[in-house]
Amino acid sequence: IIMAPSDEEELSRMLSSAMTYKSPVAIRYPRGKGTGVAVSANPEPIPLGRSVMIEDPEKPACVIFSVGNMLKVATDAASSLKLRGIDAAVVDARFIKPLDESCILRMAKRCRRFITVEDGMKSGGFGSAVLELLSDRGFDDVSVTRFGYGDFFVEQGPIPELHRMHDLCADAIVGAVITENAERSSDSVLHISSPRG
Repeated sequence: IIMAPSDEEELSRMLSSAMTYKSPVAIRYPRGKGTGVAVSANPEPIPLGRSVMIEDPEKPACVIFSVGNMLKVATDAASSLKLRGIDAAVVDARFIKPLDESCILRMAKRCRRFITVEDGMKSGGFGSAVLELLSDRGFDDVSVTRFGYGDFFVEQGPIPELHRMHDLCADAIVGAVITENAERSSDSVLHISSPRG
């Protein structure tokens, strides 16, 4: 079991929950400061493998799956997209393993555009696991864009600076969504016009 908290309260809940699970547990938390949220004296257990919906528009154009401390990046991206007339759902994954398969597959039926953002390596990470699940379940038509670190040694530095250097920021997510929307619109125009020569 691998968990990643988005803030101090989730970390507290995960530490408490870990004592109830019947398997080895790893909790991946980042270095640096927390978000400053209050921590409950009696943390509520987290059901094993259960993510939580943060933003859930009726007809999302894309779904942003956030892992750990990337939740603010995901919600900031969703807010920026909304200002541009693009509705984005946001899911706090909480678990890297096991995946919340029911949530992922349910969202795949509603939306064909996924974005995963994680403060870790893309290769073999959460986004890779989502791709494998979608492929195994026949959702090959779902587009998945993964944000995370490349498969190389990541230099030391202030966390906000490293995030900007490696596109782990809201602007990068917004840019990717807008670019793909533009490419899809262009493909549609080309498809319509191509029979006319």
